[in-house]
Amino acid sequence: MASPDEMSPDNDLQKTLKFYNEGKPLFTRAVLEDLDRHLEKGENKVVIRDYLDNEHVYDLEIPDWCADSVDTVRIKYNGIETLTTLHPDENKVSWGTRTMMITYGSHYKYDNITVEKVRTAFERQWEAWKQSKTCKHLTQQLEKLTPNQVAAITKIVGFALGPVACLDVKFADGIGPSAANALTQHMALLTIAKILEQQNGGRKVKCYTQDPVNKGVGNESLKTLGITSLDDPKGFLEVDDKTLVVSIHPNVPVRQVIADLQYPAAMLWNTVEEPVKREWEQKIMDDGDVTWIFPYSTDPVSSRVVRMTEQYDQLPFDDADDWFGKLTWYVMKHRDA
Repeated sequence: MASPDEMSPDNDLQKTLKFYNEGKPLFTRAVLEDLDRHLEKGENKVVIRDYLDNEHVYDLEIPDWCADSVDTVRIKYNGIETLTTLHPDENKVSWGTRTMMITYGSHYKYDNITVEKVRTAFERQWEAWKQSKTCKHLTQQLEKLTPNQVAAITKIVGFALGPVACLDVKFADGIGPSAANALTQHMALLTIAKILEQQNGGRKVKCYTQDPVNKGVGNESLKTLGITSLDDPKGFLEVDDKTLVVSIHPNVPVRQVIADLQYPAAMLWNTVEEPVKREWEQKIMDDGDVTWIFPYSTDPVSSRVVRMTEQYDQLPFDDADDWFGKLTWYVMKHRDA
C-alpha cells in the first residue's frame, strides 16, 4: 500500500514533470482511438488512463445527477500547465494527473435558425471577406509556398473555428460579431483550399472541422459549403503529415495535442511564443466571495510546442482587418530536399 507521501499531490506533480521532461506524451493516438471507438459504438462506459497510468472509469451516458442541466458528453483535454499548477487555496492540482477525461455540457441552441439562413449570411459575409485586405494578404502569403510545400498538403483540419449558426436578430442580416468571426474563419479555410488546389494542378484539398458548437444546423450548413464536420476526437485523429491545421483561439489545448500526436505539413494558428510562468489571479466577486482565475489560456504554449515549431519555417499572418488576431504560418522545413 502506498504511503501518504507517495500519494501526495506534490509527489504526483514531480512525477508528472519528470515524465514530461523525459518525453512521455500527454496525449496518444491509441487512447484517442479507443475513446472514439467507445463513443461510436454508443457504449455506456470507458476507461481512460491518466498520466501516471492510473485507470479512471467514465460514463458515456449522461448521469442522472446532471441530466437536468446538460445534454451532451464532451472530452476534456488537460495540458501540462493544468497538470502542474497547484491551486493556491486547495494545495492540489485541480484535475490531478488526468490528461483526458469525460465531462458533460450543453449544446448551443439556435432558435429559428435554418441552413438557408446560415447560407444567406455566409454569402453576404463572403463579399466582405473577398474585398478585405486580410483575404488579399492570405492569397499573397500562400503564393510564397514552394511547389513541394504545396504538394505536401492534401487536406485541412480546422479546430474551434466558431459557431456559424450563431446569427443575431439584432442585426438586419443576422451577422453580429460572433457570427462574423465564425463565418470568416471558415471562409479562410475554403479560400486556402481553393488556392492550394489551383497551385497543385486542381488536386482536391479536403476540408474538415472539429467544433462541438456547430452540432446540428451548423454542421449541416458547413456540409453544403464543402466542409466535413467531425466529432471530437475524430478531428485530431484525421491529422497526419499531409495536413494543414488551422486553429484560432480554441478553448482546448489544440497545439499541445497536435505536438504529441503528429507533426502536420503546416499550421496556421496563434503565434507561438516562449512560455512564461504565470500565477493565479485572485478575484473578489460582488457578493464578497473570493475566486481564483487560472493563470493560463485554454491553448497555452508548452516547451514541447516550442520544440515542434522549430521544425517549421515561420511567416507572420498579415491580418490587416483584425479578423483573427495574432497568427503565424508554420510550414514544415526541407520540403524541397
